[in-house]
Amino acid sequence: MQKSILLAILIIGCSLCSNAQTGNRVLIEQFTETGCGACAQNDSAFNAVVNADSDKVAVISYHCYYSLDTFFTYNKAGYDRYAFYQMKDGFPSAMVNGKKPTPGSAHLSYVKEPVINVAYNVAPQFKFNVSCSSTGKKNMHSASINVKATALKTNPSQNLRLFVVITENNINYEQRYHIKSTNGINEFNHIMRAMLPDTGNIIGAQTEGQVSKVKVNFTNDDKEIDFKEIRVVVFVQDYDTREILGATVTSDHPFH
Repeated sequence: MQKSILLAILIIGCSLCSNAQTGNRVLIEQFTETGCGACAQNDSAFNAVVNADSDKVAVISYHCYYSLDTFFTYNKAGYDRYAFYQMKDGFPSAMVNGKKPTPGSAHLSYVKEPVINVAYNVAPQFKFNVSCSSTGKKNMHSASINVKATALKTNPSQNLRLFVVITENNINYEQRYHIKSTNGINEFNHIMRAMLPDTGNIIGAQTEGQVSKVKVNFTNDDKEIDFKEIRVVVFVQDYDTREILGATVTSDHPFH
C-alpha cells in the first residue's frame, strides 16, 4: 500500500542528490533565543555533546519569543513547537525524540551522551530516502525535494505526521549581521529556517512496508541564508503522543 502527498511549498534549492537513511538518528529539538544569558552558559557544553555524537543525532535549533532575535523574526515556527510540547521549562531547553531528557525537566543541561544512547538504541519505525532535483537557473537556488518514508512496523495511530525541516549551520553572527548577539554567542548551528509545513504532512496509520511520499519545493533566500550550509532534517512524529518514530538529516547541502 502506498500513500502519496504532493505539496507545492516554497523551500530552498538543491541540485540532484540522493540520501538513503534508516531513520535511527535521535532528534534533538533545542529551544533557545539570543537574549538568553543562561543559553550562552550551556551552549558550548551542548555543542560538545552533539559533536561527539554527530553520527547519532539530528538537531533542530528553534529560536523563540525574543523580538530582537533575528532567527526568531525570520521564522516563528519555533514558538509553535514550544507550545505544541506544552513546555514550561524556559530556555535553554530541549526535547529528545519528543520527550524530556529527564522526567522532571527539559533543561538543556540534561542532554548528555547516556540520554542520547538510550534513545538511539530504540529501533526506529521508519527509514527514509531523500532526493532532490534542481529547478533553479543560474544563481537561483531552487529545488524539488522528495521524501520517501517506509514503515518498518505497523502503527495504528491516525495522526502520524512527516516533517521536512530546513536548517542552516556555521553562522558567524557578527560577520553576518555586523553586530554582536545580545548573549554573546557568535557561532550558531542547526538553525531552523523552514518547516514544510509548520504542522507536518499527515500520513496516518501505517502497516509494515507501507511507503508514504512527500514532495516539496523550496527557493533559498540567498540574502539571509548561506545555501552551502543548508541541511534537510526529516522525521515522523506521532502528533498525539509527541513521540518521534524516526529521523534523519542529509550529510551535505543539496546544491552542487
